[in-house]
Amino acid sequence: MDNDYITTGTVWFFLIFANAALAAALGRSRLLVGMCSVILGPLVTVYLAIAGRRLA
Repeated sequence: MDNDYITTGTVWFFLIFANAALAAALGRSRLLVGMCSVILGPLVTVYLAIAGRRLA
């Protein structure tokens, strides 16, 4: 049972960094995306995939 928490935490931790790297590649704020990813991890990934690159 304790191993499940470690696995889930590890995946969530790497998802935060993946979202921050994706945000940097798309010209968005890494800090803001990273902070949002702590709470809304997979939803932020979907948002970044749909929203794409900033046009300004």
